[in-house]
Amino acid sequence: MGYLITQIFLCMLLAFTLGLFLGWLIWGRGSRNQDEVAKLEKIWKANMASKEEELSKANMALTDCRNKVSGLEAAAKAAPVTVSAPAKAVIEDEKDDLKKIWGVGPYLEKKLNANGVYKFKDVARLTRVEIEELSEKIGAFPDRIERDDWVEQARKLHKEKYGEDV
Repeated sequence: MGYLITQIFLCMLLAFTLGLFLGWLIWGRGSRNQDEVAKLEKIWKANMASKEEELSKANMALTDCRNKVSGLEAAAKAAPVTVSAPAKAVIEDEKDDLKKIWGVGPYLEKKLNANGVYKFKDVARLTRVEIEELSEKIGAFPDRIERDDWVEQARKLHKEKYGEDV
């Protein structure tokens, strides 16, 4: 009977040792994987934090740019843009006959001259903002400059008269 108890004890000891070994293989390696996962998670969180910081900086820069643009737009709307009058008095011979532009009669020619526009070149170089302002100053003829395409007509007339593009 002592022999049987010894055999059973040895089998139990062998089973216990085998269980410890298998447990170590299964869960011991699992904890190593958990350590690697934890390391990767830390790296990912650090990268995510830096990307969030970059994104917030970019958003702040975008907001600054938008504020600057809106400020410039407001300044552009508020600041009067005028067609500059020539520094010296214009001699009649230096003026172009603006009545050659279709839609410009003697009255409009005087209005244009009063606003510093004397030559085809002056009309041809008008910007959209200057056109709007000049239309307001002329008064009774809204959108006349664009509708009759004075800028293009003035370019053609300038080229015919002076042989050069504006």
